[in-house]
Amino acid sequence: DTQSDNMASSSVSTRLSGETTLSSAAKLTNYTAIRNLNFMLCNLGNCAEEGSPDYNQYVGEAYYFRAWYYYKMLVDYGPLTWVSTPLDPNEEEMHLSRDSRTVVADSILADLDKAIDYLSEQDNCASMRVHKDVARALKSEVALFEGTWEKYHKAKGDKFYDPSVTDEKIKSYFTQAMGAAKEVMDR
Repeated sequence: DTQSDNMASSSVSTRLSGETTLSSAAKLTNYTAIRNLNFMLCNLGNCAEEGSPDYNQYVGEAYYFRAWYYYKMLVDYGPLTWVSTPLDPNEEEMHLSRDSRTVVADSILADLDKAIDYLSEQDNCASMRVHKDVARALKSEVALFEGTWEKYHKAKGDKFYDPSVTDEKIKSYFTQAMGAAKEVMDR
């Protein structure tokens, strides 16, 4: 109820008072987390415990969270720059062009497939850790979102639709969404 007519906040909202600047509103902090995950994934060869259950869990979680961060940005901003390695802070690498929605969505789904391969199977959420069914549920959500987005933007014929996306590609998103959801339901 804070900031409604039912309750007054004890602090001033910077957004409502007009103090939020464009630079702070547009900050893509998800790329910081993605860089950290990319650093981890690119340095997996330095780990002596490769193949252990803990190792697999951590690698699966890294792929899951990279996919999750990218999915949140895809929903908010549309086409993005897909970065799968930690970038050096030099001018050329920092000015990468955006990839198409299809490349980003397919990369997210590929990361979720890898996460599903690495994560453990659990019967409950007592450990509060990401597991295969959580990754499957996110995969279903991502595939359904992208398939629906492409289908209805194609139907409208608006400028956001990518004409290179075929009906079969859209159908493949729906098939992936259905398959991942079915795997969760069957468990």
